[in-house]
Formats: sequence, structure tokens, C-alpha cells
Amino acid sequence: MNTFVFALQNRPPSLIELKALFETYNFKFNLLKSTDELIIVKSNAAEDDIIKICARSSHIKDASILINELKDLRLATLNKVNWGFVKNPFAVRVHDLLEKEHADIERRLASPIWNYLVRAGQNPRVNLERPKTIIHFILGKKIFLTKKLWENESGKYKKREPNKRPSFHPTTLKPKMARLLINLARIKERELLLDPFCGVGAIPIEADQIGIHTIASDFDPKSLSGAKANVKFYKNFGNVNFLKCDVKDLDKHLKQVDAIATDPPYGRSSRVGAKSLAKLYQIFLNSSAKILKKKGHVAFLYPHYAKINKLINRKKWKTVAKSEIYAHGGLTRKILVLKLKSAKV
Repeated sequence: MNTFVFALQNRPPSLIELKALFETYNFKFNLLKSTDELIIVKSNAAEDDIIKICARSSHIKDASILINELKDLRLATLNKVNWGFVKNPFAVRVHDLLEKEHADIERRLASPIWNYLVRAGQNPRVNLERPKTIIHFILGKKIFLTKKLWENESGKYKKREPNKRPSFHPTTLKPKMARLLINLARIKERELLLDPFCGVGAIPIEADQIGIHTIASDFDPKSLSGAKANVKFYKNFGNVNFLKCDVKDLDKHLKQVDAIATDPPYGRSSRVGAKSLAKLYQIFLNSSAKILKKKGHVAFLYPHYAKINKLINRKKWKTVAKSEIYAHGGLTRKILVLKLKSAKV
């Protein structure tokens, strides 16, 4: 069992997303600590597994494997550390949560590591651009000495932002939020995901980027046409199929899907024949239960004013996770993840 330290971009969704990804790949997730900045987890996952999980994530900044907890950064303490895990060339990085250290701290911390490698008969080299080992100090109430495994690529979603897509709609999801919902649905590569309110395709685009087979469905032909244009523009694996369908009729077209991730409309419910927002979500959940595999997950967004809890059939669904993200104005988008207890309805 290893201990891993994850730095966060936004704590509430980061924690539930990380747990979902560990469960997706059947790794143990023993949460040791969770703060606004860090999640610390003990798991049977290997280093390569953590890299794979993080590459899929939407809200993780970086990940490291814990080497040691230090009581201080004095030279006497650092000289007792076994730096045998360091491979040349190396670099030192510091994440100072308390913002108390001086600017030259990385150079100072590199000195005992350099001396250790010299004593070990190696020719130490520092390479800040392409190091084989990144020694990562995380400084807070505790001092964590870690080896960095992965760091988020800056701007990796930028080219898929809504205003960069061929077909634009002002209410469409940003790619990071679409990726989050996919991950919360606990679906592996090459499994079948359904987005029954695909709009102009934000979720299918992100699913295709990571090799997930997707059915993009919508009742509105204009939206579906936009989704086709957008998915084609960002085509990666080419694993998206399109379906014009009212959400209440999904079982007439589909036998079974592995997971559902979607953003139901909250301003145009009449397009799917629902008389109210509550009725729309009720139809959506009932229809989802008919085609989702047993113990499959559905992850979706809803506005804060929607009384979703009253609509959930507790005999069919188990609540797995909840979170929320501020959207704009007075609107907060809530996230709900449900697990189907039984495929029979």
C-alpha cells in the first residue's frame, strides 16, 4: 500500500471525482486527510495507475507519492533522509501552503540531495526542464517529502472551450465540467456511456477524448446537428453514435448502457414533453432505470432550486455523491451521482 498526495483545484468536486476514479479501476481508496488544498490517500494503486487516473481527472492539479514526513527542514533532518529514490537528473519543487518560505528554498533543499548522490558515487545533475525525478516538498502544518508523479497540463481544455467549437450554445457545458460528470459516472474506456440530453455535444466530445463509447441523444434536431458537427471537429477515437429520441422513449431504442452522464435542460423542459422541471427529472430517472445496467451510475447536474430528493425512488436508486459548483448570477449547479440498485423496475 502506498500513500499518495493530490493537490486540488476545487475541493468539493475534486474529492468525489478522485474517489470515483479509484472505484472505476477497482483500487482501494483509504482517505487519510482532506483539506482545501490536499487529498491524502492510501491505496494499492501503483504509480502508473495514479498517472492514468490523474490524466483522466478534471480537478486535480498534481499528484505525488509520499516518501516521508519531516519534522523540519534543517540540514540535520534532511541528511537523515534516504535519497535513494532520486534518479538523475533531478529537480526540487516546493509547494508552500503557508507562504512563509524564502524564494531560494528550492536551491537550498537541493544541496543535501546533491551531497547524498556524491557520497553514493553518482554524478548528480539538476535539470529543471526534463528531470527524471521531481522531489516535491509540500509545506504546511506538516512537511511532506514526496516524489511528484504527475502535473496537470496548463490549458489542456482550452481548445475545446464552447466558443472554440463549430456549433455554439450559451448553456453548453465547459469541457472540464463535462469530464467531471463522465468520471463521476464511473465508466471505463471502451464501455458504453449515454448522454440523453447531449445538446451540442460537450459530454460526447470529452468521452471520445478518453476512448469511451458514447450514445449522444437529444430530442431537438438542431441540437443534435450541432453535436454531430462538434464531435466531428474534435474526433479522437470516433466512438460516438447519435440518436434523436425523447428521454421517455430511451428503452424503445436502447437495451442497456454502462453509465449515464448528462446535463438535463432546466430552461426548456417543454422540448421533451414535460409539463414542469420536476416532471422532466422524474421522467429522466425512470427512463434511466430501464436501460442502465445493474449497479451502474448516473451523474447529472441540476439547478439548486430543483427539489430532486423528492423525485428519487429509493427502492431503485442509492445516492453515491453530492456536490455543487457556483455557475453565474444567483445560480448554483448541483451535482448528483446515483447508483442503480436493481435493473428491474
